[in-house]
Amino acid sequence: HHIVCQAATRRLSETDAPCVVLSGRITAFWDSAALALLATCLRAHPRRCLVVDFFDTDRFRPGAEFRFGTPPDSGTWQVTKADPAAGTGPTITRAGLNITYRLDDTTIDHNVTWSCFRAGELLDWAATALPDHAATHLAPLIPVDPGFTLVLTAI
Repeated sequence: HHIVCQAATRRLSETDAPCVVLSGRITAFWDSAALALLATCLRAHPRRCLVVDFFDTDRFRPGAEFRFGTPPDSGTWQVTKADPAAGTGPTITRAGLNITYRLDDTTIDHNVTWSCFRAGELLDWAATALPDHAATHLAPLIPVDPGFTLVLTAI
């Protein structure tokens, strides 16, 4: 068992671990090239199982708000925009968010742009890009996250 805190797709290309979990919102920073690299890595090092969490495009609509934490250490994600990104493969929506949270006596406020995906499109992509893996989607790994989990299992 290893915990890796680095470029996940790079690590996938270097290891032959039979089961891998990519979590912690790594895919929020992905584009179509990252999905292509994921497929390349799986073909180079076949695995019994790969589990990946994704944000769900349908939950990230402008005006949507997500609350997290428990006061006094809590905050919100406010979706300010959601636009399809250029690229090939499954549609990736780039969602702009204003994130505000409070830790002790400090309030932090910043803007980010995250990638969001549709489960059905990823299942279709996996069927074509990884025909030697069965693809399913489940609830998110982090129960309160507005996302889903993609599970790829070797056939």
